[in-house]
Amino acid sequence: MEINEDLLTDQEIQIIKKLKYEMFFAISYEHLSFYKNEINSIMKQAARRNSFLLKSKERMSCL
Repeated sequence: MEINEDLLTDQEIQIIKKLKYEMFFAISYEHLSFYKNEINSIMKQAARRNSFLLKSKERMSCL
């Protein structure tokens, strides 16, 4: 799982680090999947936020 920290806020980076740490102590595959899905959700949200900000900057530069 590759994480692009350029897109993440400091809080998101800390949360992902904690989730990765918790993955080592996962009791079952379901727990492991939960942590992985949470990390993926945070990454997708960060990518959407970055895309939105880039589009906003492009629109503002056209004005």
